[in-house]
Amino acid sequence: MKKMSMILAFLAALMIAGGALALTDTEAETAARAYVPTTATLVKSEMDDGMHELTFRVEATGEKYEIKVDPATGAVVKIESEIKGASNARSTTLTDENVAAAVEAAYPGAEIVRKDEQIDDGNHEIEVFLVTDGLYGTLDLNAETGAILERELYVGQYSTDGMMTEEAARAQIATLKPGAEIVKIKLDEDDGRYFWEGDATLNGSRYEFAINATTGDMVEWERD
Repeated sequence: MKKMSMILAFLAALMIAGGALALTDTEAETAARAYVPTTATLVKSEMDDGMHELTFRVEATGEKYEIKVDPATGAVVKIESEIKGASNARSTTLTDENVAAAVEAAYPGAEIVRKDEQIDDGNHEIEVFLVTDGLYGTLDLNAETGAILERELYVGQYSTDGMMTEEAARAQIATLKPGAEIVKIKLDEDDGRYFWEGDATLNGSRYEFAINATTGDMVEWERD
């Protein structure tokens, strides 16, 4: 009986310790608020795929933020935002200098790795892939005003010795091919250039992929 009591007491202590280590909703909100405007209001907090996912809204602009926080570390891992109805550019008037200035204003010191023009429902947008010391990902800009329409940013280091880390490559695939699940991935070299290559599944099909490890461009996505 004494031995059983000791075991029960030990298990209880483990449960208490585990609870103490669990990230609370308040702690998750505190971490997330470092990445949203001070005027943002928390509208939802839930667990999704093992992550704390917090949704904020800025009433003045209608902008919505979704922040993912790792419950194991308490660190923010992903930042997304969107302003509905703000994509109203009927042409592309921003110069490269204008784009650089808009990105610099939002993320001082950021490096633009890639810039693409695109049209969404007749509205002109400019998508940039940026890298800062601790953040990387995409911004969609209004092609006339430079206003940020959407952002999808990851918290972490994008590259090591000028090349994407595996973590960054996985995040890039998630950005370019939403819903894809990576089966295998490895770093490969071809004529002095490096690529993250591997296999992934999407919508029941299997694909071979390759991402330029320097620029993040997807150079291959073929059904296996």
